[in-house]
Amino acid sequence: MADTPRLGSLASLLHGLGALLFNRAELARLEWQEQQERLLLQTMLAGLAVLLLLAALIALLLFVALVTPAAWRATVMGALALLLAGSGIGLLLALRRRAERAPAAFASTLQELRKDWQALSGKELP
Repeated sequence: MADTPRLGSLASLLHGLGALLFNRAELARLEWQEQQERLLLQTMLAGLAVLLLLAALIALLLFVALVTPAAWRATVMGALALLLAGSGIGLLLALRRRAERAPAAFASTLQELRKDWQALSGKELP
């Protein structure tokens, strides 16, 4: 019982503030770790997807070039090029939309710090 400061004393206030700061630092560390893991996984999946799609695209183009009659070859390859370019643009737009909708990094930590500030000072942060 000697380790616990007396309620209402300066030591009690400092002990509570220290515990609060430790708690918030732990929350920030956990969110940082989650962000790192999410980014690493997304990067690995995107890289693998790109490699597989490139291999499939090369195989498809070779197949189309082999089975298309010479008279139609230029038209078919041009149409495929437009289709692939449109698909790529669509994927880039979807990626941008996904990034815009993602929650802000450390949103939970910032929200908790705002609550703490308001509770301690009685004022709201901008």
